[in-house]
Amino acid sequence: MSARVEDFPPCSACGGKLFPLVLCDSCGAASILHDADQLDWAAPCPECGTFNPWQVICDQCHSRFPAPGGAAEAPEKPRDTSEPEAPLAGPPQPPPAIVAEGRPKRKLRGEVDPTAVLDTLKAFGLDPSRAQALVGRGYNALWKIARAKEVNLGRIPEVGPLAARKIFASLQLLKYSPPPRTREEVAKQEYECPLCGCVTSAFAPSCSECGTAFDEEEMDEQIRGQFAAQGEAGLLAFYDGRLADKPEDPDILYARGLFLESLGRIDEAIDSLDRARSRAPDTRKFKVALLRIQATQARKPELAEKIRSTATSLLDDVFWDQEVAELDDVIARAGPVCDQCGRPLPEDADRCPACGAAVGGAPEAAPAARAEPPSPELDTLVDDLLVGELEESLSSEELDRTKAAVLDWLIQELEESMRPEEKALPIPEKEPGETGAPAASPLASSVGFLSGWMRGSRGLVSGVRPKSGARPATGKVNGLVNGMGRVNGLVNGMGRVNGLVEPGGRVNGLARGRVNGLAGAQGRINGLVNGTQFVRSGRSPAQLMGPSRRVRYAAIASGTLVAIVIAALLFVPVPGPTSPISIDGSFADWGPVPKFDAATQATNPDISIAQYASLFDRDSLYLFASTQGSTFGDSGGFDGAYFLIDADGNASTGLSFDGIGADSVVDLFGGNHSLAGARLYSFPAGAEVNWSQRQPRGSVSAASSGQGVEAKVSRYDIDRFDPANFRILVYMDDFRGESSRSLARLGPEGGAVLLEVASLTSVLNAGPTPLFTIRVRALGIPAATTWAASSIQLNATPGVFVSLSAESVTLTQGQPAPVITASVSAPGFLPGQSVQVDVTGASASNGAFAPLPVFVHGGPVRAYFVSSPSVVRIDGLFADWVGRDVPDSDPSPVNDSNVNIVRYGAAVDASTAYFHVAVAGDLLEGAVPERIVPWPPGQGGNTSGRPIPLPRQTGEDVLRVYIDLNATDTKGTWIGGIYADYLFEVRGEGGRITSRSLSIWSSGWTNVPLPGVALAKDDVEIEGSLVIGPTTNRTQMVFAATDWSGIGDTTPPVNATVQAPAPLFETPGGVINAPEFQELALPALATVILVSFLARRRRRGE
Repeated sequence: MSARVEDFPPCSACGGKLFPLVLCDSCGAASILHDADQLDWAAPCPECGTFNPWQVICDQCHSRFPAPGGAAEAPEKPRDTSEPEAPLAGPPQPPPAIVAEGRPKRKLRGEVDPTAVLDTLKAFGLDPSRAQALVGRGYNALWKIARAKEVNLGRIPEVGPLAARKIFASLQLLKYSPPPRTREEVAKQEYECPLCGCVTSAFAPSCSECGTAFDEEEMDEQIRGQFAAQGEAGLLAFYDGRLADKPEDPDILYARGLFLESLGRIDEAIDSLDRARSRAPDTRKFKVALLRIQATQARKPELAEKIRSTATSLLDDVFWDQEVAELDDVIARAGPVCDQCGRPLPEDADRCPACGAAVGGAPEAAPAARAEPPSPELDTLVDDLLVGELEESLSSEELDRTKAAVLDWLIQELEESMRPEEKALPIPEKEPGETGAPAASPLASSVGFLSGWMRGSRGLVSGVRPKSGARPATGKVNGLVNGMGRVNGLVNGMGRVNGLVEPGGRVNGLARGRVNGLAGAQGRINGLVNGTQFVRSGRSPAQLMGPSRRVRYAAIASGTLVAIVIAALLFVPVPGPTSPISIDGSFADWGPVPKFDAATQATNPDISIAQYASLFDRDSLYLFASTQGSTFGDSGGFDGAYFLIDADGNASTGLSFDGIGADSVVDLFGGNHSLAGARLYSFPAGAEVNWSQRQPRGSVSAASSGQGVEAKVSRYDIDRFDPANFRILVYMDDFRGESSRSLARLGPEGGAVLLEVASLTSVLNAGPTPLFTIRVRALGIPAATTWAASSIQLNATPGVFVSLSAESVTLTQGQPAPVITASVSAPGFLPGQSVQVDVTGASASNGAFAPLPVFVHGGPVRAYFVSSPSVVRIDGLFADWVGRDVPDSDPSPVNDSNVNIVRYGAAVDASTAYFHVAVAGDLLEGAVPERIVPWPPGQGGNTSGRPIPLPRQTGEDVLRVYIDLNATDTKGTWIGGIYADYLFEVRGEGGRITSRSLSIWSSGWTNVPLPGVALAKDDVEIEGSLVIGPTTNRTQMVFAATDWSGIGDTTPPVNATVQAPAPLFETPGGVINAPEFQELALPALATVILVSFLARRRRRGE
């Protein structure tokens, strides 16, 4: 069926124009083909290229009809969605003959047909500029638009909210839904890479063979999330599942082997590739991959024989292909033959060199001999012997030197072995009476290439040839095949390397099977090669035979050369590609690598990070960091540099540190401007915050100078390493309490965007008020490159409206840090109420529209509406502590600013105790719990570092609040000037609270369940409340902050201020011990009796 679009009738429902509609069964896309002219029974899907039957759709009312020539079908009009949807009639089935066979191909990331995508988006009524903007943001498929949120599309400046609403309205009309495929069906679907053909899955991010990044395939988002959560385990399960169904499929075995290699499971990879090679022995790439992986394990004795076998097999394949090509070339270049004897004739020959018969008329005078350029056979022989794996393993200079050495040796051996040996060809007898010009002597008299011998037609070095310019039949062809030529007996039994295989070997079999057996004794090939007649057999003249001594020495030379090649291939170290970074303490080679400069600053410039960078190249990870001062400049001790590597990008595995899950750490330390040690540790998946679970792993190459430090580590020494998702945090410590850390994580993208949030005010006006700024910093941006940051994500208190001064910004090297101002309004809020806005992220992309990671530093931002409250409230705003706080003074400075308390305060009401603490650095920041000091002089004779015993191994900072509910009694334990009844402890790391606990004193601290507890903090301050029962107006508190090593600060006691509702009132002074009733009853009764007796006696006396 073939139909022209212009011949379509008008819509029977509204009279509108009809266009072809393709509903793809593969990717689920719905595409209207506005620009199509003529279609067959099926049309390709613009989204994935799969051919599908097509329908027609009205451009106005969206009624659908079957394709012309198909089954009649009533038009489908838009109807109420409440009505049940009748199933559509199935389109005509395609002929089986054109169904594509084989695996479908994955789409490459960024690969898109702009015309088809724009046509699809035009179906939504978008103009080209909006459609191009969607494609540029990655919405290059219908299902990608369907899974997006309308608000995200509306934030694209070129699209806007109205167009986004129109797009989603069109999607509802198209009734898009994901393809109804179960998770099991997706897991079984085999795909192949469009570039190299390697087998892959629908959810693999990249190709295991060529590393090409794939675009996402259409599937249910819940299923996609399940595969993403499984990661590498899911991909391995895919290959294992396919092998369970097809255990002998070499393509799946090959792809599985490459994937296992990427996981570092080399032994399993070798086994899988070996199985693939055994099932497809003619597929050369299986052998090449196997040899490459085996070469990385060359030190293992059990692999030596396997490496030798694989290399020999590859060489055999190369030799076979070359022999076949040369023989085919000889066959294809067969020229004219003599009419009398059937022998081949040289070009422009006037007489047959075999029988002397005239060719094509009377003979003409022989042309003058011309000087011919040296034949390249000798150079070609050397080139042929240095092909394949050896050529790939040597640099260009080493290959040239090897060729020259082999050539010199071969020339010397041949010159010593040659002596002049001349033989004359028999001249045919002339008929009686026949006369003619005398024939030229068939022996050469001119000096040739080596030792006075010509490189003649019949032999590589010492063959002879006639003096005339034309080559006789006994020239190059006979020499090539009959034992005197370049391959020295390629066909007739001597083998390509003249005895390497013996007369019964592979090459001899090639000649007697394929060539001689092709046409028999009378065939064309036999006539050309062996000297028998072309059409019929007959007696042939004696042929010019080369000296046997030459053959013997040439065989020895060729065999020796092949032995040298094989030995070099197996035993000469294979130099790898040049490393982009040399670990030598000179950092000029880091110039092209993007560097980050966002880090916290320490008071010690020698450990204050200035720049840091990483580079993953092939199988090595390179690391770099520099400081504001002199790196490792401590003259009396050591400084430390740590690169904490989240190898899989999963914060829930490994050591939890500052928001990442470190699977490994590169630990460098040194002093006196030099590196003293470099170590690599790994952490188990469940290490959490326990630094003591680290285990030594692998080796590190490192070097330093005053300008910085660099290191190199193999990816195979890093557990769970994923080249596409790793993250690296840089941390430096002077082992005295000062530290500095990176604010953005290094990753494979080579760049990042940092959002620095800064508050402008703590009180909002009644109208819109500028509350905070967002400084958008481009980290690692190259020159002449433009980045974009947009769609800033905010989380605000309900009822609060936030407006930004710019929805998106452009980042360049000239403007790497534009500032966005956020204004906030809170209609309907009462004075004293608090509002909060948190910046959670943004969208960023580089010049190629590739996404960039975005990091946020600072926040959340809080403010009171109109005025601050008169009483303390736990809301993360600390203006209510003004007038209640007490400044802290220390008799000696605290080295760690993160635990140096500068202000503190306390308050109580009838049942709740409140506290507030502010530090000089970053509150609850934590540290790497390690301290390395030099050996004392004279102990061991070296200055290598050694760890001293660690009192704690969690690295957390701790804040302790000691509470004495009644300062007038002596209950509790004496701490810091008070008798503490309660201890409230808060632990944290990376600015986040990791745990909190409450203990009561009863002959020791006993943990009790937490009562009502409220906590709020920012970067430097924290406040909290504890509902711990009746309090008094004599409540006192002491605060203590400490790091993992014991460095800390403790405050003097502070009296808690009282706020409503008031606590119990305690009278100042001594304690009154009131007697019990039973103690007063008897004295009181005796007193009453005595008074009554005295009164009665007085009355009697009167």
